Amino acid sequence: MIGSGLLGPALGPVMVGIVSDAVTTAQVANGLGFGLLVVPIASVLTGITLLIANGRIAASLRRS
Repeated sequence: MIGSGLLGPALGPVMVGIVSDAVTTAQVANGLGFGLLVVPIASVLTGITLLIANGRIAASLRRS
């Protein structure tokens, strides 16, 4: 949780900017909109990762 709290605010705007610049350079309209799509995708991936980690930690605690 500490890692996501520190890395999210630090890397989130950078990733949005990189995607936005890349899409705009490719002559696609609304590059910022595409860049902002990074946020919900990253949130879903983070949620899935946390659910997997939760299951593994719970299984590890049951064994000990």
